[in-house]
Amino acid sequence: MGMWSALRDTAQASGVKFSEHSGKPTAEEAAKDWDGNGKVAIVTGPYAGLGKETTRVLALRGAEVVMAGRSKAKADAAIDEIRKENPGAKLRFMELDLSSLASVKKFADDFRATGLAPNVLVNNAGIMLCPYGLSADGYEMQFATNHLGHFLLTRLLLPDLEAAANASGVQSRVVTVSSHAHHFPYRGGLRFDDLAKPKAKGYNRSSAYGASKLANILFTRELDSRLRGRKSGVTAVCSHPGLVPTELARNFNPLVLRMAMWILRKVAPSYREIRQGASSQVYLCTAPKVDGGEYYMDCAIMPTSKQALDREMASKLWGLSEDMCTDYLEKGNSG
Repeated sequence: MGMWSALRDTAQASGVKFSEHSGKPTAEEAAKDWDGNGKVAIVTGPYAGLGKETTRVLALRGAEVVMAGRSKAKADAAIDEIRKENPGAKLRFMELDLSSLASVKKFADDFRATGLAPNVLVNNAGIMLCPYGLSADGYEMQFATNHLGHFLLTRLLLPDLEAAANASGVQSRVVTVSSHAHHFPYRGGLRFDDLAKPKAKGYNRSSAYGASKLANILFTRELDSRLRGRKSGVTAVCSHPGLVPTELARNFNPLVLRMAMWILRKVAPSYREIRQGASSQVYLCTAPKVDGGEYYMDCAIMPTSKQALDREMASKLWGLSEDMCTDYLEKGNSG
């Protein structure tokens, strides 16, 4: 049996029915039995691609969705579009720039001031294959946006996620979107010295992206291990959407990208339309039970690289991330 057939059988066994036309689950199919009324979800990168579809489906099932992103204009346009289909959708925009730790801290403070109790945090936003650049805090931009901003956001909101789980008796979730690109970081995985003091020399945009996606999985596994140790009521999981045509590919030549996606749509077994690519992250938000610390695709657990299983690397990443965020972590918030 091939890997993709095995994954399909596993996902079907999980109770998710596949689209009759594609053989791949959609986000709506993944959440069809979930009652989101009274629940609150935070989605980063919420107004395009996977984040927009996740926002749409969670709102369709009754959840209130906080759309965390940089552009109010884009969020307002997405809200208008979603409400054409679902006039009662409970949506609100809150500003968040994941490349700025100060912005992440402000978002967490502003969110807490709303009095909402978050049941789900979807760490969806990301950038890909960017030219060398540094964040406002002096870290490589892909690492800063894809991992570090989400690390701090999760840490700051953990007490609220735990409180929501304790109040409702329903497990809260931290869902982080990774990628198959985690198989292709720099040699050796994460270059820790370069993360702390990034240099332009030796920078490779593809390897840097792969390293940031590896960091997503290592963070998820370390977080889930720590949460299990204290029985917090929060489960951390991560997902791979497949090869999906989203705005993440904005750094490619548009003509080359269109040609490549046309070919991949025909031949690549991992190709997914957006409504299919968002299925796993929506499933992980809504399924009654998931396996913490695991990596999912098509609503089923998928193998990772050996580096993504490296507990020493995960622990070292956690410690370095804490050091980078130390000025913004609340006293006593040790994770």
